[in-house]
Amino acid sequence: FASLVGYRQSLSGDFATDLFTISTQAHGDSVTVQFAGIPYLNHVALDLAVDVNADMRNKSSQKFTLAKNEIRLNDLRLALTGSATTRGDNVALDLAFNTPRTDFRHILSLVPAIYMRDFQKLKTAGVLTLSGQVKGDYGPKAFPSFAINATVANGAFQYPDLPLPARDIGLALLVRNPGGDVD
Repeated sequence: FASLVGYRQSLSGDFATDLFTISTQAHGDSVTVQFAGIPYLNHVALDLAVDVNADMRNKSSQKFTLAKNEIRLNDLRLALTGSATTRGDNVALDLAFNTPRTDFRHILSLVPAIYMRDFQKLKTAGVLTLSGQVKGDYGPKAFPSFAINATVANGAFQYPDLPLPARDIGLALLVRNPGGDVD
C-alpha cells in the first residue's frame, strides 16, 4: 500500500537534446508506505530537489547520473550518488546514499507517535549514521545487490513533561543482500 497526499512537482530540462539535465523539485504533505502489513513510512512529509544528467545518445542504453540532490523525509535528510542505465528489460543500478547530518533526532522524526506529539520540544542526544548502496541489474528476472548500514551511538530522548529520558539507545545494523533474490 502506498499513499501520497498533497503532492506538487516541477520538472524542467531540454528533452529535445541527447545530453541534458533534468531538474525536479517535489513536495508531498503526507507519504505512507506499507509492505506486507509493515508501515515503513507513515504520514511522512517529503521534499525532493534533484538534478539528473541524462545521456540519451544510445537509444538501447540510456544513462541517468545523479548530479546534485537532497531528499528529506520529515527531518531526515538523505544524499544520493550514482547512476541508472537502461539495458533492455533491465535497469543497471549503481547507487549509494548517506545522511549528511547525523543527529539522532532526525531518525526519530520518522516515528509517527514522536513526530506528531510535541516533537519540536523533544530533547535529544546522540549520533546517527545511515548509509547504503544498490548495485546491479533490476528487472523482471534480476535483482541487484544492496547493503544498508545504520548506527546509533549514545542516543537519548526526553519529552518535556516527563522526569526521566530514554537513554543509552544504541544500534548497529548491517543488512546485506548479494543480489539475485529478494529473500
